[in-house]
Amino acid sequence: MSNNVQFTLGWKDKGKRWGHPMHSMCSYLAMFPASIPSYYINLLTKPGDIVFDPFGGRGTTPLEALILGRKGIGNDLNPLATLLISAKMSHPDIQQLLNRIEQLRQQYLSLQTLIDFSKEPDKIQMLFHDNVIRQLIFLKQNLDLTNDVDNFIMATLSGIIHGASSLYLSVSMPKTFSMSANYVKGYIIKKQLPKPDRNTFDNLKAKIEMMYAEGVPTLTGKHYVSDVRNLSQVVIEHPNLLVTSPPYMKVVQYGYYNWIRLWLLNLEADDVDDKLDDRLNYKKYVNFIRETLRECYAVMAHQSYSVFIIGDVQVKNKPLIRLAEDVWKELSNDPSHGYKLDTILEDIVPADRKVSKIFGSKEMGTPKGNATATDRHLILWKD
Repeated sequence: MSNNVQFTLGWKDKGKRWGHPMHSMCSYLAMFPASIPSYYINLLTKPGDIVFDPFGGRGTTPLEALILGRKGIGNDLNPLATLLISAKMSHPDIQQLLNRIEQLRQQYLSLQTLIDFSKEPDKIQMLFHDNVIRQLIFLKQNLDLTNDVDNFIMATLSGIIHGASSLYLSVSMPKTFSMSANYVKGYIIKKQLPKPDRNTFDNLKAKIEMMYAEGVPTLTGKHYVSDVRNLSQVVIEHPNLLVTSPPYMKVVQYGYYNWIRLWLLNLEADDVDDKLDDRLNYKKYVNFIRETLRECYAVMAHQSYSVFIIGDVQVKNKPLIRLAEDVWKELSNDPSHGYKLDTILEDIVPADRKVSKIFGSKEMGTPKGNATATDRHLILWKD
């Protein structure tokens, strides 16, 4: 059936922040560490092979593929993910980036007194010093996302817009994803947090220099913007390896949890969540994975592996759902795809690395979350 590869949890000996600094561009909900795709890429591919993530997120899999001398391809419908993947697949020359930031700085200095932020939402104004919000509005209005250099700067900006250290632009926030606006408001009042007067242009340069400290891959990659259920209509390559993590049942709302970053892109969180439609019950989720397997199988090369990382889910007052195993039991003999099972690996993720365990907590402003500490790697084979 397969090449009789012996799979292990070979990424477990890597530290939390292991990997190329380009991976740190921006945090992303339900992201997996670079050590996971690195393990599978090294084990299952050779230089020049094509590595694909149909739910690309922040672009970890395709970027790690480029770093390891493979061809990286990412896909996602989320506009924030599209921004991050496209930036990591292009990684422009650092001097071009720094020169462009200086050009933007000089343009801003001549216009700053004309920038009015009074009509920006209160939930945005509560996060940023007056000078910072003017800088952000200027960048929103002047970065051309069809240009690789400007697109990379915007992606970097999305990564530093809020957080806890002096590299970030907002009031000090305990998480690098967007907690509910009401929680943040209360947190600011309780902690009596000042709005720091930061220089966005300086912070952008500092972040880019950090990401480029170890150089960049010699290869560039590719990204698609497609519903995964239509992959075979748009993806022209035939990848040799797929490593991905599909959205879980009702666990993550990618728009809601990124409302601050989406403001940068002039997008509304509700519109993004409506587009993604990730809030599926079990029956609908099984059908979603059925369609996903069908389309992924259609585009993958012969004699290739596909790794789907799916967390266990705990629904209130109901038995634990071992989602990867349960879904495969229902779909293993489904005629819509031709995958064969190699193995299912169980991965217990430390609490400090399993961000999705707090989804739905009070801080997030939604009902109690459903994620658990256990991920399962569904490793499938295409003859």
